[in-house]
Amino acid sequence: MTLAENSFAAKFSRFKKRVEGRLEQGFYAETRGYGLRRDLAEAWPAPKAKIPISVRPLEISDLSLLLPLEGNIPPEEQQQIRWRRHFHKKFPHRCFVAVDERNDRPCYMQWLVYADDNDALERFKCFPKLRKNEAILEQAYTIPSHRGLGIMSSAMAEIAEQAVQRNVRYVMTFVDTNGIASIKACQRAGFRMHLHQHRIQLGYGLIVRNNFLQFQEDDKPSDISKKLAA
Repeated sequence: MTLAENSFAAKFSRFKKRVEGRLEQGFYAETRGYGLRRDLAEAWPAPKAKIPISVRPLEISDLSLLLPLEGNIPPEEQQQIRWRRHFHKKFPHRCFVAVDERNDRPCYMQWLVYADDNDALERFKCFPKLRKNEAILEQAYTIPSHRGLGIMSSAMAEIAEQAVQRNVRYVMTFVDTNGIASIKACQRAGFRMHLHQHRIQLGYGLIVRNNFLQFQEDDKPSDISKKLAA
């Protein structure tokens, strides 16, 4: 195959993946989520995982271990991997990993994104615009062999505190309303309910509308849903 043919094949492959990604989103989709927020000015004891872990920035060699492209991977897991690899392309220097200290291998990853990244964040059509003293902690992913060990809460708490070095006070994260286990993990890491997100997309993701409504102290999730629907 010539160089020109290789180039065309690569471009066609990328185009095909974009089309497939659009079709996966469907013509109409409506989702609801919670935005949880941690105030870094308030001390919060990081919960301990059931195994010894440490947190460090992602290294390129970690990607193949955390997000493999080959092997007997279930379709739902493949989708999770593709989405995070795409996120990594946009924010290659914002990812942290938790390492299993028993074998020095990464087992968890999550991105810490700042207001400087607002332009790139906007392309995802999922997040509010960040202020200078805000950051977003997103795309938490634990490899299947390490799930159920309390790694997410422990790692999240430690990764969030990295934002102090950038003079950030508030760190947010977004979770689907049905993700009860994830919501509880975020709360154990010091995050509290802050926003309700109502997202509508049309035309295979070409048109997206996000509505963010802030929780009041006495609000229940059902109250917020009624306000958004009004």
